[in-house]
Amino acid sequence: MTSAPPGLLATRQLMLDEFDGLAPAEVGIVADSAHRGGYHCGRDRLVTNDYSNRHARDKAGLSDYASALDVGTFSMKAGGKTHTLPTWSVWVVKQCVANTPDSRDIREVIYSADGRTVKRWDRLGRSTTGDDSHLWHTHISVFRDATKAGRGLTPLMQRYLVEIRGEEADDMTPEEHKWLHALLARNQGETDLLDSIPSEWSTAENPAPDVLLNVKLWKTIAADAAATKAQVAALTTVVGKLADQADVDAIVAAVKAEGDKAAERSADDAARDAELLAAVREFENGGATAEEVVGRVAAILAGAANPAQ
Repeated sequence: MTSAPPGLLATRQLMLDEFDGLAPAEVGIVADSAHRGGYHCGRDRLVTNDYSNRHARDKAGLSDYASALDVGTFSMKAGGKTHTLPTWSVWVVKQCVANTPDSRDIREVIYSADGRTVKRWDRLGRSTTGDDSHLWHTHISVFRDATKAGRGLTPLMQRYLVEIRGEEADDMTPEEHKWLHALLARNQGETDLLDSIPSEWSTAENPAPDVLLNVKLWKTIAADAAATKAQVAALTTVVGKLADQADVDAIVAAVKAEGDKAAERSADDAARDAELLAAVREFENGGATAEEVVGRVAAILAGAANPAQ
């Protein structure tokens, strides 16, 4: 029996929560029981040679899940502007045309930019229009392999909200924040950092999002068996600035404290600590952003883990 997939249900809930004036009846996934064929139907309701089951991605993901989202009219103010179904629809199509990573599961968008003419953006280039019902609602088809895998359009909708509100996007997911907080709290240098990395981050099916500190960096640190607590602490204090918005003076003091201990370690360790300290001092003096400092620290530690022969 055709049902709504978890990924699109999550997207629907986000839109109902965040889009002012959007009623539950205006955001649909599953077609009514009399409907046959198309992305609003699962395999039990498809017709012969159904257009929603011709592409390889649709055939691979064919299931009982519907794989489309209908959105009705709404109007909300954000960032000093009024945002409506037509302006949102145009924005979604622009993302599809640009082939942004969070829009690549979209097969087609049937919409109206002005309430008078129906248009269709089709990733496969098979159609350019739709019926007049799309003057007041927008239809988005999602490749079936995406909905079968549990994906929806939530990241795309979250980015839309960030853009119209003029907010600064968070580069990290809640899971990544949780991991960084745990890392800061643990006894650095004595625990294998790889044990803390969520396994799904590095799988081919669900790659890690683009974040300031990625799995590759942490693998580099973990692979350095000789890494000292000071090396990891220097990095995590800078990360703390990004994850917790900690006081800059406290960050600098923490790294300076490690720098003061350089004389007690080997010449190599002392030189490395000096580089780390210089990087953070540049941040303190306004000569580099926090992101740039993290990149420099990563490069320093990577060089320590792979010294020239």
